[in-house]
Amino acid sequence: MNNSFKDNVNYILELNEQELKRLSKLVNEVINNRIKDEELLSNLFDYLLSLLFIDESKLRVVYYKLVNYVNTFNTNLAEIYDEFYKQDFMEEKSLNQIKNR
Repeated sequence: MNNSFKDNVNYILELNEQELKRLSKLVNEVINNRIKDEELLSNLFDYLLSLLFIDESKLRVVYYKLVNYVNTFNTNLAEIYDEFYKQDFMEEKSLNQIKNR
């Protein structure tokens, strides 16, 4: 692997890490301000799910912080996004298991 490719990969990883930190702060603001706008929450969930090349354990913490908050006032929305998360990461894990065979 050449250095420029490695540098590009590292740059993308760093950008995604920074974006997750930004989204984590946004999730905290949503919770602290008790925002319940379904469209805003859905967009935030979708954005979290769209992050690529991110440490899944870090993403899970932020994602489920939002799921747990939403669950306090809209169980249907929380359940929908809980399922989306499980489907996305179960499919990814299944693909990785197939690749590793």
